Amino acid sequence: MIRAIEDAGHKVMPFQFNDLIAFIDYDGVKIKVGDVDLMRDASAIIVRPFGRMSLDQAIFRIDLLYTLNDSGIPIFNKPYAIERCVDKFRALCTLKMHGIPV
Repeated sequence: MIRAIEDAGHKVMPFQFNDLIAFIDYDGVKIKVGDVDLMRDASAIIVRPFGRMSLDQAIFRIDLLYTLNDSGIPIFNKPYAIERCVDKFRALCTLKMHGIPV
């Protein structure tokens, strides 16, 4: 995926959620990876699987994605979809209730 994106002429900066630093100050919300301010410098973010984490970690990561998306940055694998899929049992129940075999 990275190679395909680079071949299309885009700069790629892979990172993990553990690399993110988020804070709120007088200038607004900052979400950074190293020296890169994602709120200012990212043109899009592609989210791959979260992996195992606590509920608090999942909520915080989804909140970060909502914040980035609300600021106008396109998020691929939308926060809403990730939020629904993190709760596996609820996701399976929703599918079943809508007639989709699980």
